Amino acid sequence: MAILFTEVLPREEKLFRESLLPVHTIYFSRASLSEISLKEYDNITCVCIGLQSTITQSILEQLPQLKLIVTRTTGFDHLDLNMLRKTNIVACNIPSYAAISVAEQVFALILALSRRITECAKRVKEGSFSCENLEGFELYRKTLGIIGTGKIGKQVITLAAGFNISILAYDLRVDPECEQKSYARYVSLPELYSQSDIISLHLPLTKDTFHMCNEKIFSQLKKGVYIINTARGALIDTHALIKALQDNIIAGCGLDVLEKKYHFDKYLLSHSRVIITPHNAFNTHEAHKRLVYATINTINAWYAGTPINVIQ
Repeated sequence: MAILFTEVLPREEKLFRESLLPVHTIYFSRASLSEISLKEYDNITCVCIGLQSTITQSILEQLPQLKLIVTRTTGFDHLDLNMLRKTNIVACNIPSYAAISVAEQVFALILALSRRITECAKRVKEGSFSCENLEGFELYRKTLGIIGTGKIGKQVITLAAGFNISILAYDLRVDPECEQKSYARYVSLPELYSQSDIISLHLPLTKDTFHMCNEKIFSQLKKGVYIINTARGALIDTHALIKALQDNIIAGCGLDVLEKKYHFDKYLLSHSRVIITPHNAFNTHEAHKRLVYATINTINAWYAGTPINVIQ
């Protein structure tokens, strides 16, 4: 079959070529799907996209042979599933390939905030070795609230246990095995909000989770809490977050994702206890390899008539 890959890195392209040729005809583009002229690709059976590509009705009309969409992401809020359900096109994602990488980034952000790493490094680069006004805090016996106990949330819980942290968890579906085999205790959201010293978000973005962390919720938080978000930017109402920072309800936050209109917000960028990274939590050598091979397996499974990772 003919496969079009978008947003592909050179190292990924090499692995895809080695694994999928000569069985399949494959095309590559560094651009997102909307930036490509699709006229020359009207024979495409499968598109394999990244986070910057969206599937619109116009794109479907330009790809009349399309039968399979594979998004090389765990989240799939950039796909219009309602539109796709009206077609015979199968959509697949790549779950959990970066769970370890993202979980480690969560703790990189937590430790950078708790020990004021960016402020310390900045001061030394400016020529001072004074540690005045750089007092941090220990994680020992603090309370960490995990919202969402999927693959990533569970991995964060595993890492947190080594810091002797009290772990509260919330999910719509309580995982008995997670509770039995870890130190986590499932609680209601109000209890998690009011008791946690640090809150880490691990939920998909849906109409129900959009701006779930808003002004009303922030008023329920333990004063001085730290917020970590490596999931989706729009889980947090950023305007309300800024107000909570200004009111000292939230002491600081580590954001690997951010609502697009706030990417260059001067207040957030200049805040000494706000760390923003460019959606980089997944970006490790190991995760990239897992992603490529899981993508290859997903494509081959559909081609063999035994599809996997189908988005329901």
